Amino acid sequence: MFKSLIKEYRQLPLIQEGQKILISRCLFNIFLGGIFSLIPPLLIKFLFESHAIYENITSIMYWLLISLVLIGCIHLFNFYYVAFYSDKIITYISSNLRLYQVDLFYQLSKSQREKLDDGLLFNSLYAETGVIAAGYINFLSLFIYISQIVIYLCVLWYFSLPFALLSVLCLLLYGFSIFFNTNRFQDTIIQETFAQDKLTSKISNIINSHKESKIFANSRYLSDIIKKYIFQWQEKRITYNFWYTLIQSIPAFLTSSSPTIIYGVGMILVLLGKSTIIYGVGMILVLLGKSTIGMILFVVQFISLLFASMNNLASVVIEQKNVYPYINRFKSISNELSNQEDSSHFEKSSITADQRSLEIKHHSVYRNNQHVLTVSNLLIEESGIYLLQGENGSGKSSLLDDIYFSPESHDQKIGYFTSSSLFIEDDIEQNILFGKIAYDLDYLQSIYSVLDITFLNANVNKLSLGQRQKVMLARFFINHKDKPIWFIDEPFVNLDIASIEALKRLLIDESVNRIIIMITHDVSLEGEAKKIYRIASKRCEIL
Repeated sequence: MFKSLIKEYRQLPLIQEGQKILISRCLFNIFLGGIFSLIPPLLIKFLFESHAIYENITSIMYWLLISLVLIGCIHLFNFYYVAFYSDKIITYISSNLRLYQVDLFYQLSKSQREKLDDGLLFNSLYAETGVIAAGYINFLSLFIYISQIVIYLCVLWYFSLPFALLSVLCLLLYGFSIFFNTNRFQDTIIQETFAQDKLTSKISNIINSHKESKIFANSRYLSDIIKKYIFQWQEKRITYNFWYTLIQSIPAFLTSSSPTIIYGVGMILVLLGKSTIIYGVGMILVLLGKSTIGMILFVVQFISLLFASMNNLASVVIEQKNVYPYINRFKSISNELSNQEDSSHFEKSSITADQRSLEIKHHSVYRNNQHVLTVSNLLIEESGIYLLQGENGSGKSSLLDDIYFSPESHDQKIGYFTSSSLFIEDDIEQNILFGKIAYDLDYLQSIYSVLDITFLNANVNKLSLGQRQKVMLARFFINHKDKPIWFIDEPFVNLDIASIEALKRLLIDESVNRIIIMITHDVSLEGEAKKIYRIASKRCEIL
């Protein structure tokens, strides 16, 4: 299992340049944290076996102060340099994976993006990255935990062979109990996946709606916006990790410091004659010369360290079994990128688009593997408006999609408008320009005037449906101004009467120098159309 898992991890972009030293430091800190954990039990042993301290209240007070300071330093080290530092490295690795997925997604062709399962994409982009990152760091820590167990046993062997053998037996029993209870560990690992938050909805909105917008030349603009969201999340996550880890460390500090306080105060009470040492099984061993009070207390605390390391080891081993499906889901985009595009339904068809014509021959349209339409011969050689009519579900939009997403990749010649829900958290004009830097300012102002866009200072999240439609139309016009062929799917949705009439006049003017194929249920444009194509009975005919 581990050999194949190492291979899987090596294939992932887990570490960026300069981060290897951070991971090495993180692993070294984990190792040091385990070694420093030996100090509290040794302090207890020293208290009960040193006659110089045992018989002097002042010495005990010094011991108590020094012990608390050392224990406090150890827990501060474990909090910041082990727990928090590890979480920070996991956050960095998770961000690396997400940035990689974003870049990879925008390497996909348009048809590959259409086929990609959105739920799979968003899970692999968000939740799986945290699980994989944590699994990777824990996998690297596996050998640290093994070395800790070996060192602990060697130390215990040095002080007491009988207790060392007893500890080995306890570890074996403990290990068997852990490995037989894998279901609970698996449930815990599943519950540790990140909760859905704003990052998911933002990335989901951009990637989902981008496919609807049909403006693929601006992919880098959207990629940069997603990266900005990821970096914003990264800073918030690191801050959250700090406080979450600190809260977790406080109980651990109290657990370690409480025995120190109790033993120290207890010895003071004994010397003051306010208390006596209670005899039990441990004291019987002391009287028989088989052990000491310090050794017994040392072993009690020491075994808990062994169990903690054993628990970490068992958790990591079981966790790695659960990482496989997350890695496979994460690789869904790269797998899609390596796959050959399915163009079987284009094999017998011919789709040609140039500066002044569009021709389709012997093309069949499929939706969800069901045949919906066949176009035997469609030739458009003149500029003007061409209407595409038919009942809902007849294949109008699917036909335009096929032309636009055909293997010949006509998106450089064709501008495609469909109503999209893609809006960026920026001002209205940036949502219209959509990353476009070079544009005709006069043309943009004329579009504002025609569509009556007087709300450039409005909050993008509070626009009405009609205002959103106007923003999407303006975005289309400015981004596809120079393309000779326009596909326009239901442009009048949610617009008021005055805006519809203004838009019609604009489209009529634009059709003088380009081919406009339009899907609309508004029959008022029929008089302006060069031709009307009617889809019925799975055929496309000229009316």
